[in-house]
Amino acid sequence: MSDLTVQSLADLLLRLPDEPLGAGAVPSAPFEAALEKTAVLLERSPGLTLTASPSISISVFNAPEDRDPDGLVESAEGRATLRYALTGRLRGRSGKSLASAGFALSGEGVVRLLHDVSHDGKERLRAAVAKDLAKGPRLALLPGHVTSLAPGERVALVSDGALQAEVTLSWASLLATELPALAASFGVLGPLLVKVEAGAKLRARVRAQEALLVAFAGREDGEAGVRATVRLTERRDAKTDAGVEVQIDPDAEDLKALASLVGEAFLGRPLALAREVLDRARGRSLDDETREVLADLLARLGGDDVLEGLAALDGKLEELRKGLSAAVEKAAKARIGLAFAWELRRLRETDVVLEATLSDEELGRFHGDLVRGKLDGLLRAALAEGIPGPRVTRWLSTKADTTDTKRAVSLSLAPWFVALGTDTERVRSVDRADLAGRRRVAFEASRRYDGTFGGDRASWAVHLAGSSRSFQTDPRLVDAALSLSLVWVAVRDSPSGEETRLDLDTAILWGALTPQSAEERSRAEDRTAPDHRTLRVEVRFDDRALRATLRGLREEPSEEDAGALAAAMPWLAASPFRRHVALRRTAYAPLWGYLLKHPRTRPQDLARLAASYFREKTDAPELAHVEALWKASRPFTFAGLAELNADTAAALASARRGLARLALACESNESWDGVLPEVWELLERFCRQSHHVRALGALLLSRAQTAAVRKGILRTATFEPGEGAALVATR
Repeated sequence: MSDLTVQSLADLLLRLPDEPLGAGAVPSAPFEAALEKTAVLLERSPGLTLTASPSISISVFNAPEDRDPDGLVESAEGRATLRYALTGRLRGRSGKSLASAGFALSGEGVVRLLHDVSHDGKERLRAAVAKDLAKGPRLALLPGHVTSLAPGERVALVSDGALQAEVTLSWASLLATELPALAASFGVLGPLLVKVEAGAKLRARVRAQEALLVAFAGREDGEAGVRATVRLTERRDAKTDAGVEVQIDPDAEDLKALASLVGEAFLGRPLALAREVLDRARGRSLDDETREVLADLLARLGGDDVLEGLAALDGKLEELRKGLSAAVEKAAKARIGLAFAWELRRLRETDVVLEATLSDEELGRFHGDLVRGKLDGLLRAALAEGIPGPRVTRWLSTKADTTDTKRAVSLSLAPWFVALGTDTERVRSVDRADLAGRRRVAFEASRRYDGTFGGDRASWAVHLAGSSRSFQTDPRLVDAALSLSLVWVAVRDSPSGEETRLDLDTAILWGALTPQSAEERSRAEDRTAPDHRTLRVEVRFDDRALRATLRGLREEPSEEDAGALAAAMPWLAASPFRRHVALRRTAYAPLWGYLLKHPRTRPQDLARLAASYFREKTDAPELAHVEALWKASRPFTFAGLAELNADTAAALASARRGLARLALACESNESWDGVLPEVWELLERFCRQSHHVRALGALLLSRAQTAAVRKGILRTATFEPGEGAALVATR
């Protein structure tokens, strides 16, 4: 006898049209029927209690355009499906939560129980419903109900739960990636430098609705067991982005500082100066230069009256504060939400999606695990050799190959100076196949160096990644999302002024700081004299920017190569031609061009060539002396770098071939397989030395500038003192 009884079956049947199930007169909207009992105690279920709603809904699927939101019903010509759906709350023993009862989802215990019955389309609706309800709706929670399913019947459990997480995001981390977009939304373009407390955090709660779907289909004639399907899926009745909610409590002081920063960039001058000019204008004590500043300020603030200008300035700052509060919250939601959504996608892609056939004995053994979404036990039984078990017919498979290579490195840079470190390469390929045999693939590779130089620490890394955007029969590179990033980190104890300028040179070279803002930062560090400081510089190309930058790239060497090597030479106080990236590029490009054409030239001959070149053909005779004494400071001279990195020409040629290979593959719609590993093998040879990594960043940015790529390249410099505030410069 069924656990569920309709309160007045006769009244329900009178409400239904007496039409054939396949007729267009049968409405698609569900019918509601009252139940005799509002609570159903499922003592026979695996330690679960169901409290049901007081009604059951009845839906009809009788046409190809009828879409089942749960993806179970497939239309068949001449057939119709009746669905009986019950909603309730599920609890474990003693009223414990759904999660504590062992479910894959942590949630509120809300479940939908579905019972689908297939009928001939000629059968009349009233008669079909009366026949089904006379037997009573079947429940997926009860093993006895599952084993008694007839051909064409299906029961399912859809457990709507919530995956939740507490997230903290540092202001420095958020602003490093989001500040350009925030500033641009207020009409501010160009580099910005913002100071935030190093420990300041944004707090967020993330919640995403998910659904565990477990379905059992009645065995057809000749089948030896019950078919079970399990999947973890997002709710189909919600928009893709509707399941993630983020709440943030931003720090008002940090927002005020950020508003002032953007306000200064908007006005083109410090706020204190703007106020001073406006105050002086009230007393009419202005010289010609100040009048020009006043006119520009009023034009930017949208008026021509001084008093209105002061009010407009305060109003603009308040507008910025409120707008930035909303913009920061939106940016943090997007960043945290996307990261969390990615985790959910990864979960759905890597968790096994199962279809299996089970005997009655096996169903009794594994039913409790199946309705909870716990599949390990069943899979172990199915895969055990020599032991009969459940027949698993389909699942989502994942193959991942990871290779890690770690080497100890010792570099003698001078007779008294040795660098010790580790050189690590990591390559990872992931290939996922879904139930239809389609693939979703991913590849990531990185080369990283971590070392100690005379007590200070430095590291650099290059990271290449790509992944197909969806499951495809034949994944192709044109449909993939690609990215390439370079990172430089310098950690110093009690840095000197020269060391600070040497470190900041990478931020200038990679465009995270302008020379002016770098100089201001240097003077600030000279004044504060920190005991400890970390500088992190990063340049990252997203998919669109990387493709546009590499478009049309060929293998043949170009003047860009020599220019990049020249610009990437380290900062040196001895000459203005070494203190400025642009001058360095001009001064040293001919020498590096010579080396690329004559890679076997001895270092001492290169030193004589460089000394002669700087004495006779440039305005930098002081560099002739530096190059003549190249052995005294190898890492800082042209000949010394050529000796330390003896494979520069071959490594750069290999990197250019790799980048050209990637460009061609993207443009010619090549198949995914093998391309990125080939590209990485060619590229990583130029990612092992500091000078090469700096030059690679300079080369890519030079190409981006030539290709007029303005979006999708993130350049960031982050300063983190041992104690105090973090500074983020980004553009």
